[in-house]
Amino acid sequence: MRLPVTLAVAALATAAVPAVAVAGWSAPFVVAEPGDSEVALSPSGRMLLNGDSRAVSAQVRSGDGFGAPQHVLTIPETERLWGLQADASDRILLMTIRRHRPYQRVRIVLRDTDGTLSPARTISGKGHSASQPRLSVAPDGTAVAAWAWHDSSGWRVQAAVRKPGEAFGPAQTLSEPTPQARPWVTVAAGEGGRAAITWYVDGDDHTLRTDLVAATAGRDGTFGTPTRLDGDWGFYRVSLAVAPDGRALAAWIPTAWSLNQRVPLRVSDAAAGEAFGKARTLASGRGYVDGGDPVTALAPDGGAVVAWVKPNVTRSYNRGVVEILARPPGGRFGAGQTVSDSRRTPTGLTLSAGRDGTVALGWGDARFDLDDDTPDDDTPDDHRLRWETRVSVRAPGARAFATADRVSDPAHDSRWPIVTVTPDGGVLAAWAFIDDASGGGRGATAVRAP
Repeated sequence: MRLPVTLAVAALATAAVPAVAVAGWSAPFVVAEPGDSEVALSPSGRMLLNGDSRAVSAQVRSGDGFGAPQHVLTIPETERLWGLQADASDRILLMTIRRHRPYQRVRIVLRDTDGTLSPARTISGKGHSASQPRLSVAPDGTAVAAWAWHDSSGWRVQAAVRKPGEAFGPAQTLSEPTPQARPWVTVAAGEGGRAAITWYVDGDDHTLRTDLVAATAGRDGTFGTPTRLDGDWGFYRVSLAVAPDGRALAAWIPTAWSLNQRVPLRVSDAAAGEAFGKARTLASGRGYVDGGDPVTALAPDGGAVVAWVKPNVTRSYNRGVVEILARPPGGRFGAGQTVSDSRRTPTGLTLSAGRDGTVALGWGDARFDLDDDTPDDDTPDDHRLRWETRVSVRAPGARAFATADRVSDPAHDSRWPIVTVTPDGGVLAAWAFIDDASGGGRGATAVRAP
């Protein structure tokens, strides 16, 4: 399992990494020891959340690092952590799956700012099992969770919305049953009870086309009639964003079935309280990049940003560059801006937009051995250059993103980055660095002052 905006580490204590700071950034700080857990940054930038199969803890920001972990919750033996996020006030929502008779359930616990924990509550529909839930929390505390729910007729999509200061509403069944395969969902919470969701049912070599479907919820937290966004492909990699005023944006990349197949980056907009409109293509590339999923952000001023790893495959998978497409308030998306080195292959994009207009894009990349004639060579040449974390920032009022900074220590492999723009316009980047062959990682952060 890997959650959106998470990385695989486990929290212990804060210590400095012996590395030189990049101009404008602090030197990286270690915030976790080796392990396998889920980590998320709060929108305030004040808290780093850590959770594994048995417990959840939180670390509070202290200068350019984080303090010692504080215990938040012990996970019951019959449950497994599946999501953890916080709002702008640092209230924490924890989502688990309860694997216990008579059926599997999605449950939620809220940890308030004073440390009080609410009783665990089941939010999935009664009577049948739920799986693969997704959680999104907006700065004001609005939250949306969605999952695949299985009854005697097949798989359905269910979702529930939490309005600020309230409990989750009842589970809403959004799709007709699909007996052949489980739906995959993507969710995004807006403010004031708003939310957006997309889903599709797995395609395969025999089912080459499947519909990508979307729905939005207004201030009452009730989802409207689903809308078909796409239907010419078998798989979709989707990103969603909902602005504070209720506007929503979906971006997706269909998955190529063959090495040299051209694939588009597509988007669709929804006005506040309305369904998504007609899809349109912003850009296209050739082939497939592992971990090259799109990311989206809607700025408070009405602008929008979409980024993806634009594939450029000639003989193998995993060749591409990071391309950013921006839309000014009231305007249209312009030409793409390439911000990565074409000699390196990026993965794991992460995007955050601040209320002051600052936008930060992060990713991990490594150099591939482009001189290797092996057709199936899609692994980095670790003997030449390690994986690194890079961040490109667009300042308020700027039209273009700045040259990307390498914020990780080049002496260690760096994976699974996440970025957050803090309310004062600062940028916080976190990632896992790996210094052995264990497969585990230690967490590190770096801070860019506003």
